[in-house]
Amino acid sequence: MSGWEFCTPCAREMKSPIIRSSISGIPFLAKAHYSKVTAQLILSAKEDNNRNARVILSEAISEILQTLPGDSFTIIPIPSRTPNNRRRGYEHMLQLLRQVQKSCEQEIYICNGLEIVGRIADQSTLGSRERELNMHGSYRIRPKEISGIERGSQVVLIDDLVTSGSTMREGIQTLKLARIGPKAVISACVASGHRGE
Repeated sequence: MSGWEFCTPCAREMKSPIIRSSISGIPFLAKAHYSKVTAQLILSAKEDNNRNARVILSEAISEILQTLPGDSFTIIPIPSRTPNNRRRGYEHMLQLLRQVQKSCEQEIYICNGLEIVGRIADQSTLGSRERELNMHGSYRIRPKEISGIERGSQVVLIDDLVTSGSTMREGIQTLKLARIGPKAVISACVASGHRGE
């Protein structure tokens, strides 16, 4: 069974035109709007470790990467909360990006260069301002991982979903403090209410 056969409605939504905007002045690209269908797709990959769902998300991200100039990219995942990783028994975003490596035509290097500092509250019930406050100062660089990024590399920050953009903004700011400027930020899905900046 292919990823698309696993979820025909997902195929329709994820084959829509690429959505383009910006976050903190960095080009932002997503493949589909967040909906009941794409929410279930993300949950299947994230919580159920469903390979077919992960393949669909990875192909969406790969399609976006293939529109960017360049033959190789260093991709950095937005980290998940440690309790969630322990509960699942795996790091969802790393699993997803390994699948991107398999499906993308360009050369892909994964750099797990961000980690969470302290506690982050579940963002699902928070408003935009509360999300910004919740995420402020929540990431730090993992020096050993970041030191492996070659000078001049095309760095791309990736998440599976962007809602208010607060998580991506914090990731961008943390990378910039380490003198790493992402060329783009990408997510498989974006909430309809997200506004570029």
